[in-house]
Amino acid sequence: MHRARPRRTHHQDLVRLGQSPRGRGAGLAAANAVRRRGAPHDRLVAREPGRGRAVKYRALGRTGLSVSEIGFGAWGIGGRTAGTTSYGDTDDCTLLAALARALDGGITFFDTSAAYGDGHSEALIGQAFAGRRDKVVIATKAGYESWDPAPDFSAAAVVASAEKSLARLRSDYVDLLQLHNPPAEALRDPELRRALERLQAAGKIRAWGVSAKSPAEAIEALTAFEAPMVQANFNMMDVRALESGLLAEAERRGAGFVGRTPLCFGFLSGT
Repeated sequence: MHRARPRRTHHQDLVRLGQSPRGRGAGLAAANAVRRRGAPHDRLVAREPGRGRAVKYRALGRTGLSVSEIGFGAWGIGGRTAGTTSYGDTDDCTLLAALARALDGGITFFDTSAAYGDGHSEALIGQAFAGRRDKVVIATKAGYESWDPAPDFSAAAVVASAEKSLARLRSDYVDLLQLHNPPAEALRDPELRRALERLQAAGKIRAWGVSAKSPAEAIEALTAFEAPMVQANFNMMDVRALESGLLAEAERRGAGFVGRTPLCFGFLSGT
């Protein structure tokens, strides 16, 4: 175990490793929080077997969650589904091994959705960590049950989606429930926020947030919905999260930020 020297949080740190939908297998993601000034320094707490790299952990904004900076983006493990959002054919045994390897390497943040593989991604995560639930931070999303039907962000639909996610995840709680690309009108619905808070009070979710379609909508989630964390695209080819002021707004509010698609759906990695 080694201690890291205190360092500043830089915008370039707020990235997430992913895999192109054209690729195979599981993608990696990085979950990063914009730290408030005066917050504890990042900690080095794990070292990946066989490699000299350490995995760092940090608080995810105001959620109360501590997550690995590098996380596992689980869209790809959903396998083949109808439409253009499928990652293609996958092998469950390989994916279960990848999930286990990620945790063994110190990754604790796993980001999925009810829509990924029509729930299959959640089911695999539930199977992989059935005996190690307390070792992982599972984030899922509600609003889309699959990619084809119209999304439903009514309070009742989000609660029902969360209940189904719990069953697939084989857990009585979800660490982080995110609204999945909600429209602006949903973010102005006080009953939706109350429903999330009731789920949290009941212990069915530890925290909630918003996975936004665009940085502009993520800012709306921070300002109108007062979300304690948001997720949006951020990579070398898509710096809207920086240029739009999203990162600055998240930092000002002490909110967590998860940057997705750091490899720009594979364009930056050639996959």
